[in-house]
Amino acid sequence: MRSTYADLGGPVHHVDFGGPDGTPPTVLVHGLGGSHLNWTRLAAQPTPYTRVHALDLPGFGRTPAAGRATTVTANAAVLRRYLTDVIGAPAILVGNSMGGMIATLTAAAHPDLASAVVLDDFRVPIAAGARVDPAVRRQFLCWPPPPDTGAPWPR
Repeated sequence: MRSTYADLGGPVHHVDFGGPDGTPPTVLVHGLGGSHLNWTRLAAQPTPYTRVHALDLPGFGRTPAAGRATTVTANAAVLRRYLTDVIGAPAILVGNSMGGMIATLTAAAHPDLASAVVLDDFRVPIAAGARVDPAVRRQFLCWPPPPDTGAPWPR
């Protein structure tokens, strides 16, 4: 694991977890309140097949906000710059929670930067004025939370 910083409108901490050169890069995008550390138990698993990277978005982990906005939209712009300036090739984007929304927004706006998107427990905002169907709302309220399986997953 190699930890370093890139200047993407301010310092952005990122980690290269390793993997073979010449394979498609994978970029892990953490959720709200997270950092690259959320991925440490998982990141080594795909390294035989892909070079794995993770970044700390501005305002999280080792990346200071440094006067930058820390909104989803602002962090999607940082991810775009990370993909173009640091990775330099289309990447498999893996996003957890808010990171899934950031990965989705980035891939939708710049499909040339994402070869695939993998979403774990991602969040998508409801459009202004939209209403959730009452039957759907009842179903979600009735479901118990999933059991903690102890699986090595970034949470």
